[in-house]
Amino acid sequence: MSVRQWLNPTRLYQRLTHLRAEEWKSVGLKLLALCLALMLFQISRQPMNDVRLVGVPVEFSGLRPGLEIVNDPSTQQTVSLRLRGPRDLVRGLLPNQLAVVANLENKEPGERVIQLKPKDVTRPDGVQVLRIEPTSITLRLEPTMRKTVKVEPQYLGPPDAGLEIYRLTPVPETIELEGPQSQLNDLTQVKTESINLKGQRQSFTTTADVELPQPLVRVVSPASVTVRVELGEQRATRLLSNLPVQVNGQVTGARLLPPTVQVVVYGPRAVVEGLRENDVKVELDFAALPPGAETVQPRVRLPDNLAGQIEIKTINPNEVKVKR
Repeated sequence: MSVRQWLNPTRLYQRLTHLRAEEWKSVGLKLLALCLALMLFQISRQPMNDVRLVGVPVEFSGLRPGLEIVNDPSTQQTVSLRLRGPRDLVRGLLPNQLAVVANLENKEPGERVIQLKPKDVTRPDGVQVLRIEPTSITLRLEPTMRKTVKVEPQYLGPPDAGLEIYRLTPVPETIELEGPQSQLNDLTQVKTESINLKGQRQSFTTTADVELPQPLVRVVSPASVTVRVELGEQRATRLLSNLPVQVNGQVTGARLLPPTVQVVVYGPRAVVEGLRENDVKVELDFAALPPGAETVQPRVRLPDNLAGQIEIKTINPNEVKVKR
């Protein structure tokens, strides 16, 4: 059959319509191979050019488990490369399309100098690495450690007028961290993100993330904690003077010096201001007094309904002499 007959449109159409799926697949692969061959041929005919690429990232491999690279993340390690290759190929390269892979196998903790070599550069086929600048980088390697520290809630406030914070309780109260030894050694606590108290009129519970003070420190347990925020009426102090000291277990002929004391109480303003002096009992227990003892510490007793609301700040004097 002549070439003219083989390329006859009618005959060519008939042949194409009778091809099986496997034959079409074979034809497609052959066409793809032909296109790639043409592209490579075109590239190979291009003149070779030298280019300098700045900001190529350095990556690390082979780091021993239990060691960390302690470098400031804001000063990421990058290098410059002098490359040679087909003009259209090297001119279109971007820094993030290449990488220099530094090998850290068998490196011990401390300051380490890592040599960078052309064979460590990942690059497209047909591109040659002429030079790396700098030819080495310095790293600090440190052991990884874990440490349990306290959680300190932070807040943004204060709360609404007439209210104050009674207590901020994180759950859990401690959290486990992991990171380089130098960044954990002196760390004793971490803070939560600020909890907004504006507009809050009563106690509530919220979830807050933990703020990490060092860039390479990680949270081993979940990075968020539950914080119980207890709000209440603003508290005040009040001085109660000349409260008589009452004696339990009377000792015959014993006298107290002084017979009265001053007590400073602290609690919600309305509760403290409504407290009557005769509601506060100052007592001495002679039955528990050791033989020969000459001083006793008085004890203040409040009404049962005020337990947990009012705090005794001071008793003056805090000891009473017993004259027998």
